[in-house]
Amino acid sequence: MIDFKRFRKDKRLTQAALANMLGMDQSRISRMEKNGDGFTPEHMDILCSRYADIDDYVIDDSNVAPAPTVSALLALVASQQRTIENLSETIKNLTSKN
Repeated sequence: MIDFKRFRKDKRLTQAALANMLGMDQSRISRMEKNGDGFTPEHMDILCSRYADIDDYVIDDSNVAPAPTVSALLALVASQQRTIENLSETIKNLTSKN
């Protein structure tokens, strides 16, 4: 989670300016500052592209599940690829019987 209020104040941004940057309305920024609700990976991409120090505002939140590792993501992709290949073979077999 990001400490939005500290980030915004350090960068001398109003809630409205930050909302405009992230493509949302000011009331959503207010909610994000209070409880972190509504922040997406896309919002993080926008902030990372504009502010190299955004990592300084990450709050350790032990309730958040850790991000998957690259190897875990690659294993998932490989598993999905095998499933697609198996389904393709099944479709091929079923259509050749007709």
